[in-house]
Amino acid sequence: MAHGEAATIETIATGLYLEGLAIDHRRDIIWYSDVIGGGVHGVKPDGTSVTSFNTDRKWTGGVLVNADGAVLSTGEGGIMWNDPDTGRSGWLLQQIDGKPINGVNELAPDGAGGMFFGTIDIEMVIAGKATGPTRSTA
Repeated sequence: MAHGEAATIETIATGLYLEGLAIDHRRDIIWYSDVIGGGVHGVKPDGTSVTSFNTDRKWTGGVLVNADGAVLSTGEGGIMWNDPDTGRSGWLLQQIDGKPINGVNELAPDGAGGMFFGTIDIEMVIAGKATGPTRSTA
């Protein structure tokens, strides 16, 4: 695009509070979460809805496509994984140092097979109260 040209913007998804945008090049799907409405949703670049999972799970703030194709998502209780091809799912991380995780917000790959993520006092966020301290983890 040349300097000064207007960009073309095309809506491919709508919701109450969209987050967690992740591009799945293998499946040609864009994954996103709806923090308030719940769930992780997949759409094609043309906006065609493909699939949704964890639709009852609200407060998902981060989405990442793992090297094995699993879709990782953050939120209340930790980090979940879903395999869109088989429908299988489970928890990747629910504890740190043997203690339950209140919540995780964002996550990003570290380039060496791991990830960075930040914890969040999601219980207080949900209640609309002042939050306590959190930490970033690798």
